Amino acid sequence: MNGQAMTMKFMYGGVELPTGPADTNPQAVKEQLAAAFYPELANAEIRGPRVEGDAVVYEFVRAVGTKGVTT
Repeated sequence: MNGQAMTMKFMYGGVELPTGPADTNPQAVKEQLAAAFYPELANAEIRGPRVEGDAVVYEFVRAVGTKGVTT
């Protein structure tokens, strides 16, 4: 075991999102990005973590639904 720290990546729609080096809480990252750049993330699901190489990856997945339709 080499003891090297793993990096964290946050993905949305196949794109790595910009985050700060201290961003380690996926819920906090989601809320910050929703407020500043991606309002659709407000209701997104957080999937992960999964390990890819030397990174821990979380993925934000938009909630899919029908707006305003009742049955």
